[in-house]
Amino acid sequence: MTDHNTSGRNNHARAIIDHATANEAAVEDELLTITEVADIVRAPVATLRYWRHLGTGPHSFRIGRGVRYWHHDVTTWLQQQSSASDQPRPRTGR
Repeated sequence: MTDHNTSGRNNHARAIIDHATANEAAVEDELLTITEVADIVRAPVATLRYWRHLGTGPHSFRIGRGVRYWHHDVTTWLQQQSSASDQPRPRTGR
């Protein structure tokens, strides 16, 4: 026979974990300004504007006149840059 009180506690624990996971996802999906992203990647705002022009920086978009970034996109882009720099560069012949 199952104890309904125990299964109720398990459901409550699952709900708490699901809520915590949703909150973590919401924090990671925070909207950032170009200045905030410049602080994160430690690059001047002008460099971010140039990367945006070239299409090489983290994904960005406009809201009205302002440029915004999703926090998740910035961290993903940084991880991609980090893993790309770990790869050996091809040698050029002399």
